[in-house]
Amino acid sequence: MKYKIHFAMLGVVFVALFALFRPLGSTPTLAAPTFTGDAAADFIGPDVTTVNDRSTPDVGLPFLNPPTTTVGFPTTTVSGFDIRAVYLNYDRATDTMYVGIDCFVICGDADGDGDPNVTGPTLTALSGTDAADFGDGESFGLLIDTDNNYITDTITDTNAANFNVVVGVRDDDNLSAIGVYSYTGSVGDQLANSPWGPKLPYTVTLFAAPSSTAPDLEFSIANFSKLPGFPAGDPLPPFKVHMGMGSLVDDGIGEDFLEVSSIVITPTATVTPTVTVTATVGTPAATETPVLTPTVPITPTATVTPTLTPTSTVPAPTSVPTTGADLSFFAAPADIDSISSTGAADNLPTQAVNSGIGPDRLQIPALDLDIAVAEKGWQLVTQKNGAQISQWDDVRNAAGWHKNSALPGEIGNVVMSGHNNIYGSVFRELNLLKGGETVYIWKNRVRYAYIVDKVSILPEKYASKTQQAINAAYLQQTDDQRLTLITCWPLTSNTHRVFVTAHLDVERTYIR
Repeated sequence: MKYKIHFAMLGVVFVALFALFRPLGSTPTLAAPTFTGDAAADFIGPDVTTVNDRSTPDVGLPFLNPPTTTVGFPTTTVSGFDIRAVYLNYDRATDTMYVGIDCFVICGDADGDGDPNVTGPTLTALSGTDAADFGDGESFGLLIDTDNNYITDTITDTNAANFNVVVGVRDDDNLSAIGVYSYTGSVGDQLANSPWGPKLPYTVTLFAAPSSTAPDLEFSIANFSKLPGFPAGDPLPPFKVHMGMGSLVDDGIGEDFLEVSSIVITPTATVTPTVTVTATVGTPAATETPVLTPTVPITPTATVTPTLTPTSTVPAPTSVPTTGADLSFFAAPADIDSISSTGAADNLPTQAVNSGIGPDRLQIPALDLDIAVAEKGWQLVTQKNGAQISQWDDVRNAAGWHKNSALPGEIGNVVMSGHNNIYGSVFRELNLLKGGETVYIWKNRVRYAYIVDKVSILPEKYASKTQQAINAAYLQQTDDQRLTLITCWPLTSNTHRVFVTAHLDVERTYIR
């Protein structure tokens, strides 16, 4: 034989040729991250997709009194349920998805006191609990829409229950029960037990319980492409994710929910099988400090009666609805034993729906907002001291039209309120509206145009009785064609209320 080829040499030549002809910029990377408990440092490189939340904390914290460093939460405290970002990194070779949840402080440290396993004195004074290791009442859940059929059009599908599985810990378990579960609930409902189904036979490996030295949640999901709903074959098809974290027993500390995000995984042309992960995710909104301008109290006219009279015999609440992170309607720690076996969600007010009487859609182009509208009523609630009060119902993932207010296009005040940092956070950026911008309300294929007159930010939680009465006047009827939108502010304390008032523009109202 004239030529003899050494196989070891052939391998060297092949590698050299690949390096010569490999496309520029396609440097092979290690798919699997090394967990240390610091998600931002561990999940780096082109194989990682980052689903961002906010660049600054946005979960509300309650206060015993006006905040000081000795009574109530210090102004620098951040809840351990406040998520900065979620990282995903898929290793195609082993069919493993690596997940990192980056919290602003220690994940699961409800009161932000530096210890996720102990209830600090402030939260204790509020009768709240900071359970250890995401114990009873605390939960986190990563929803995965494996067949990619979640409908993002909230007008046609307000509470789409199209997510196939949830990965995380139920509110009546702890980190020892982390796993993959079937899921039948809606976006934002994963913090309650009821939507969680049976645990599925997929291995979820947690790096460590969050602590001061390893503050973030990091875990891997084995056989990821085999999760229910994924079609057989390769490559992994597109899917959607949604993340939530919070507690039912922390006395009003806010929960955090990231927007539904689309994930697309495509292979790259490198020597070893690698993945490039891209995500269609929203860019975190820039923070902006609104200018508080003096406002003129609204003087409602007592001669105008509400357009719609509710069927309930319970009088409507006179207070401004809480639309921030006040979760006082959840069972308090002392009442845990009375919660049914199906979970604390059984004690929540029923999600409002649209019966066709009120408006059905709200659009605010300046905020890129297009959401459904549900009716917001009220009910008689018995407090711990035995007193009965009339309390507004809760509306989630939609704007709530107060059903004792006017209908669009008619004389009177159309009132809507919405959450700013939980349950969809539909009015999170309401304070950014400016005079002259347009708000559209749809009802029965008619689009009503309202022009913003004023955006007011007024104290509520620690306000005087006079100020609270001024705030409550925004809910009352008027003798003009008015729209009032209400939410809480700021994101981290909800001590104020945002009121947007607008007038009907008849010339821009039309029938579709």
